[in-house]
This record gives sequence, structure tokens and C-alpha cells, in this order.
Amino acid sequence: MLLITKVKKTLLNPALYIAVVIVFCSAIFTGIKVKADAPYYELIICNQDGSYADVKTGSLTGNGWSFDPSSYTLTLNGYSYNGTGVYATEGKEGERAINHQPDRKSAIYYFGDKDLTINLVGDNSITVTNNNEVANQSCIFIWTVDQSKFYFTGTGTLNVKLEGQASGDNNCIGTTASDLIINSGTIKTEGGDKGIFAGSVTVKGGTINTSGGNYGLYGGSINIDDGTVNASGKIAGIAAGNTSVTIKGGTVTATGESFGVSSYNSIYLSGGTCEFTGGSCFREGYLENSIEGTGWNTVEGTGDGEKISVSSGTPMYKKAKFPVVEPPAAPDGSKEGTPAAEGTALTDSEGNKTGYTVTNSNPDSLAVIYEGTADDKNKKDITIPDTVKDASGNEYKVTEIKTGAFKNLSNVKTINVGKYVTKIGSKAFYGCKKLNKLTINGNVLKTIGKDAFKKTPKGMTVVIKAKNRTIANKILKKIKKAGAAKSIKLKYKKFK
Repeated sequence: MLLITKVKKTLLNPALYIAVVIVFCSAIFTGIKVKADAPYYELIICNQDGSYADVKTGSLTGNGWSFDPSSYTLTLNGYSYNGTGVYATEGKEGERAINHQPDRKSAIYYFGDKDLTINLVGDNSITVTNNNEVANQSCIFIWTVDQSKFYFTGTGTLNVKLEGQASGDNNCIGTTASDLIINSGTIKTEGGDKGIFAGSVTVKGGTINTSGGNYGLYGGSINIDDGTVNASGKIAGIAAGNTSVTIKGGTVTATGESFGVSSYNSIYLSGGTCEFTGGSCFREGYLENSIEGTGWNTVEGTGDGEKISVSSGTPMYKKAKFPVVEPPAAPDGSKEGTPAAEGTALTDSEGNKTGYTVTNSNPDSLAVIYEGTADDKNKKDITIPDTVKDASGNEYKVTEIKTGAFKNLSNVKTINVGKYVTKIGSKAFYGCKKLNKLTINGNVLKTIGKDAFKKTPKGMTVVIKAKNRTIANKILKKIKKAGAAKSIKLKYKKFK
């Protein structure tokens, strides 16, 4: 009686009753099987001898490759293949693949519900040749389900080439339903309609050199955070088919005959070092840039280009670089708006010295000293201008004549000194025996060095421009004190 009572109490326990019902229902709907299915995958790898390995049912290692099913990592270390690839359906578990890509040949094929990582070690290469019988072909094709992802890692290299493809869906590296994330490694692709194709592509590091018949790098969305990307294609170097292209960092070069970068949504550019070239750098109206750049109307990018402002929207250029490209320094080290440094000998645009050296590089008071040139000895008339420009167009006042600048010039007859010259150095005109006329601005001239006019001819005319004759007479005394003959003539001109 006591035993019957305990059984009744147990059956009336709610928690136990629910558990029994769940187990019973599970048994009905699963054929008594209540344990969850193990993760599914299929991995087929071609060997150089023409055979292939169905990794799940065969060996986990081969010539230049190994697979770790616990982490779903395929390591390529010296892997090399050159051939036509193999159909996914040729694997022993190809029945499930038939519903996905039955007509595709590839050297490496994966289908599964877990993230796959390809780890690159050493140098690896894959060349797949189309025999014109296959519509769709890839060197590597990855099909993941349940939003699984596909990664590249490692420090090695992978060179991938698709040769002689027929019309169809041909990609060097393709992953139709997956997110491709490249963390590291060096990957080069050549050939195919698209060099790299994925549901979305994210580059976080590594180096990618990819070219395709129509697109170099193609995805539903493209995200470049770091690394180096060089992409080229007939239509576009980089293209996003569904959402956007986002570039936050790295070094990015994209070249296409139609577009450098194409997106049917937006192109967000906020960092990195970028260069885009095409019939138009960007699909019209889609650029949203938070950094400034430089654009050119030629694909060669000749000249200084035009500034592309932030949020420009529609930069219709054939070449563009971001961030803004600073024009190169001129031969004298100057740039537009940036004068040459003090002590710099100014040059013309071809690098020839002009005879002037910078004494003050403050933008508010730029000044130079005239030192003379080798050509002066053959001149009969010399004019020192009020101002001169450097090779970049920055303007300087000529405020000094250097010591010995015109010393022993045997041919010069007239010299005109600019209105800003405040100092004439020692022996500046020493031995100019044919000098018969000198013009200076007495208002600003303060210093005349020792023997500046020694051995100049008698009867020389000195034209002194000044506010009044008193100033002119003072300058005349300084000239005579500096060695000029007492018989020189003063010609005063009133000058404010």
C-alpha cells in the first residue's frame, strides 16, 4: 500500500511529467533519436597528381595541406596545384552539394555550417585552367550556411590564377553565401570574371593584389579597415553590389576602365591612403568623404590637381588621391605658401640659381640678399629688382647687396638698385672701372660697407631718390667715405 502511494505521488509531480512528455514527443518525431546532429561539412582538395581528397571521409593531410576539424582550419603550407579542378559532386558526400553548386569545378571546395579558416604558411599556388566545358569555375570556392564566415590568416602567400575561362560565373576566390574576412597573409589573384567575390568582404590586414576580367574585388559590401589592397578590373577595381564600400584605413589602390570604385549605395571614405583611377573615380553622386583629397582630369594625374573637399558628393575626376596630395617642394625647398628656409639659395623652376639667398623666411617679412651671378661679368647694365620670387612663387624683398657682389666687374656701366635695399656690403662695387651711373633709394639705405665704392671712376653719376635733398647729401657722404672719388656727381630725385 505504501509503495502504491509513492508511485502516485511521483506521477503527479509536474516537472517530472513535463520531462516525460518532451522525451516521448522527441522520440516520435525523430525516430527515438534525441541527440542533435553533429556539425556538417564537406571539404574537397585537389592533389597535383590529378587525384582529389574528400577530407571528411579520408585523410586530414595531404601534399602541402592539412585540416583540423576541431577548429575548421585548413592550413596551406607549400600547397601547389595546376589543373582543371574537380566537381564538388564527385566527393563521396556530394549528394548534399548537388543542391548548391553541382556544375562548378574548383581546386578547393568547402560546404559546411561552420566558419572556415584558411591559414597560409610558406608559398602556395593554385592555377585552374578551363577546358571550355565548364560554365562556372573557381580556384577556391567556399559555400557556408547559417551565416558562417570564411577567414584568411597566416603569414604566408597564396597566388591564384584562373586561365582560359568560358563565359559564366568564374572567380579566382569565390564564396557566394559567406562573409569573407582577411586578417593577414599575402594573396594574389589573376583572371576570372571577378578576382575575389563574396557576400561581403572585410579586410583587416594582409596584402591583396587582385585583378579580374570585370572586377578585382567584388562583394555585397566592402569594408577595408587596414592592410594593403590593389584591385583592378575592366568595369571597376572595387565594387559593392548591394550596400556600400567603406574605407577606414590601410593603403588602397583601385583601377577600372569605368570606375575606380563603384557602389549602388554609398562610398564612405574616412581614412587610409587611397588612389582611385577610372573613366570616373567613383560612381557619380555616391562619395561621402570625411577627409580631403586631390583630383585630376587625366588618368595619369599630371600637374598639381584640384582639391576635393569634404562631403564632395560627386568628384568627377579620372584620378583621385586621399588624403589631399601636397605638391612636391621646388628645387629650392619652397612650396606655394611655404617660403624657402633661411640660408637657401633661390632657384628658378628648373633648379638654376638666381643669385639671391634667403635672409628672412617669416611670411610677413620675406627678404633676400643679392650675392651676384657668374653672368654679371658679361653684362653692361644690371638691375637689382625690388622683389624676387622663389620657384614656388613666394615673393621676397631684396634688402641687401652682399660683400663683393659686383667686385671687379670690368664691363658694367649702369647699376639700378631696388628700392628696398637697406645695406650695401663691403667692396660691393670695388673695381667697377666703367661704372658711370648708379641709382639707389636713399630713404631706406642705412649701411654702406668699407671700400664699397673704391676704384670706381671719377665723374660717376649717382642718382639718389629721397624725400629731400638733405637725405640725398647724407647718402652721398657715405658713398665717398666708402672709397668713391670726390668728383662723383649727385643727381637728386624726389621720391616718397
